[in-house]
Amino acid sequence: MDFKASGIMTLTSDFGLADSFVGTMKGVMLCINPALVFVDISHQIPPQDILEGSFSLQSAYSYFPPGTIHLAVVDPGVGGLRRPLLVVTRDYLFVGPDNGLFSFIFSDSSFQAAYELTAGKYFLEPAGATFHGRDIFAPAAAWLSTGTPISEMGRTIHDPVTLKIPEPKVIGTSKIQGEIIHVDHFGNLISNIPVELYERLRAGWGNRSIRISILAQGIGKIVRYYGEGSEEEPFALFNSSGWMEIFWKGSNAAEKLGVRRGEKVHLYTV
Repeated sequence: MDFKASGIMTLTSDFGLADSFVGTMKGVMLCINPALVFVDISHQIPPQDILEGSFSLQSAYSYFPPGTIHLAVVDPGVGGLRRPLLVVTRDYLFVGPDNGLFSFIFSDSSFQAAYELTAGKYFLEPAGATFHGRDIFAPAAAWLSTGTPISEMGRTIHDPVTLKIPEPKVIGTSKIQGEIIHVDHFGNLISNIPVELYERLRAGWGNRSIRISILAQGIGKIVRYYGEGSEEEPFALFNSSGWMEIFWKGSNAAEKLGVRRGEKVHLYTV
């Protein structure tokens, strides 16, 4: 399987920035490929939060040049039975634990294959039990960036772990029940209601008024951008990634509304 590495390596983790973990992984990779260019997507994923890590990576990965390798380590099962994983798509490679972190890619048309990383000669030896980011994932990703053939890294697998990703429900012809899947740094509430679903149903709603509610609290109308909201109440919009988002201009919507990830949100006509 052909893959031409670009020399760009992204990193996503729950390691934070207070400890030496991220820098150590970069050091390991630079010893193998000193020409690597690193881009940090995020190291502030909440500890052990695989779904949040998956969402952050999904939001960013496709904006990188073809040939980019995405290294992601959110790994509560480190040292256990979960497999180290290499995922191959048309344009990118993904390296990290086989725990659902790459679920979003397996149903994509660009997905090509998944491998269990088994070639110990491409790991640090001896590999410790608690820092596979340093000992397995980082060196494997770095060797791939030098042109090491994918086929040498391990064996093909057909059962990578997938997360159960929440999907919106259409109730009758006039209601969508979604779920908050991400709360960003500003307290904006990102739902799993895609603009395509909204537009498809909206076409049949005519001039009927649209309502949005969460935790029995009403949300203002859907606007085009943040500036059209007000500081008096929350509003909704479809963000640049195509998801319905609830925001409160000048404030933290999550705190004001008392909403966390997982809360149901309803969009309906009256």
